[in-house]
Amino acid sequence: MSKLLEKKEDHHIVPLFTGNDSLTSRTLLLREAKENCDIMTFLWRNDSCGNFYLEECQKAAARGVRIRLLIDFWAPGTTKNSILTKMLELSEQELLLEIKLFNPVTNTIAPTDGELLVNGIAGFKKHNRRMHGKLQIIDGAAGIVGGRNIGDEYFDAHEVRSFLDFEVLYQGPEVEAMKRSFNTFWEDDNSVDLKALKTNSKFPEISLFDSEEAISEGGELTTAFKENINNPDLFWENLLQKSYAPDNVEFVNDSPNVNAQQPVSSGKKAEELLQGAEREVCISTPYLIPPQKLIDTLAQKEALKFSICTNSLITADNLYTYAAGMRMRDSLFKKLKVNMYELKDEPEDLKTFISTCNELTQRREGRRSEPKSGFGSNKYETSKLHCTLHAKYFIIDRFRSCIGAMNLDSRSLYHNTETILVIDDKDFAEKMIERHKMIEKAKNSWVIAPVEQTTSDEALKNVASLIDLENLKEKWVPLKTHSFTTEEKKLKEEVPSIEREDFYDKYTSAGMFPGVDESDTDTQVFLYKQLSRAFGELL
Repeated sequence: MSKLLEKKEDHHIVPLFTGNDSLTSRTLLLREAKENCDIMTFLWRNDSCGNFYLEECQKAAARGVRIRLLIDFWAPGTTKNSILTKMLELSEQELLLEIKLFNPVTNTIAPTDGELLVNGIAGFKKHNRRMHGKLQIIDGAAGIVGGRNIGDEYFDAHEVRSFLDFEVLYQGPEVEAMKRSFNTFWEDDNSVDLKALKTNSKFPEISLFDSEEAISEGGELTTAFKENINNPDLFWENLLQKSYAPDNVEFVNDSPNVNAQQPVSSGKKAEELLQGAEREVCISTPYLIPPQKLIDTLAQKEALKFSICTNSLITADNLYTYAAGMRMRDSLFKKLKVNMYELKDEPEDLKTFISTCNELTQRREGRRSEPKSGFGSNKYETSKLHCTLHAKYFIIDRFRSCIGAMNLDSRSLYHNTETILVIDDKDFAEKMIERHKMIEKAKNSWVIAPVEQTTSDEALKNVASLIDLENLKEKWVPLKTHSFTTEEKKLKEEVPSIEREDFYDKYTSAGMFPGVDESDTDTQVFLYKQLSRAFGELL
């Protein structure tokens, strides 16, 4: 494994498809670190994996490795059950461990609702821009870039929700660009030392956690992770069989300037890549709210085809972003050649997507462990063990891949700071497409498609249903798309394009929101009401 911490002059990447591979790689690299480790993240959970990895940082700092943790303030800084309690204690010890929070909304950790409201109104433009990028750099030789935060849901260790995510472990000259980016954020005035912030009376007591106990037999972390940690040589041997040596890799980062009025660098790069596509683009995005001007620009390329994987209502972790994406569907289908897929709550390949599925299912018995969503919590999200799509990538013309923490929405493109890695490699792109097509399959996702032309009788009924004061009052416009499904045995080929004449022969409608108990109409009206009340035009 020491070779992974040797500086390289050419590009090397290893895909981290599973959360278990990701946590194992992070842990083993940190244990081998000799000089420093810098970690940038949007969210750090106060749970088993969050506490375990924090203690790994503590141990590395105690043996002389300089550890710098840079975390966006919003998620950990505004929750009452925050890991910042323990981080504050560690930062006050004589360790080579420094912790900063980016762009604090207040000068208080775990502020009251009143403090949040007052400060939010007074400084909305400043506070609206968050540090959403994820990055880990070890000894200036290796970097991990992708979409995972730090917590059970991201590392195949949560008994209800497992984020289906993606990262790459990178070695090569772009590590220098990663270091420069991290240092720019670290030294920026908006990055505030954790010790400089105040705590209020609601700040929780320090939680006790023993990482050795967590990885012992019967401990909180998963058996598969413990096996990897105990057999590092075997783990690396298996993982490195999937490595690639791309022709070119470019790391793109944003400025920490929270008052920027122009689209951020990563957003410009993403738009440039999409506009440069000639034949096809495969996209994975948890939130599908593309800006209208981007749709209009891409519509000029008539030959360009899109495959988009995203969440269904029953797998989404945020209700408001799902609702906001509903109103973009008409434009997507009218202006672009789009095939859209929404992840099912019970995909047949669940055990492939969640490497620890069997163990988590056994743990689930007799427990009620609801997923944590925070702001925008989705009341429709299933309480069964399920995947929530969290991977963010574009694959362009089967050659260029763009991977990072960027959703396909205006917030990611223009407001938040992001980190992305652009990889030019045909073999790597084909591997990504292979994974993408697995999500597309009928056994794993519903196909979103326009409803068929209605008969005259059906059309009259639809018109009659709209002549309803409640619907008119809510200014509700019915969706013109449904979720479609089929039996896998009916398909003798890949999932057919919705443009094909036989699509509606092979696929049948499952309604707008399959898996939701209430009617499609009631659900849709509720989503529009929530959207208008909570955000209006902000989304």
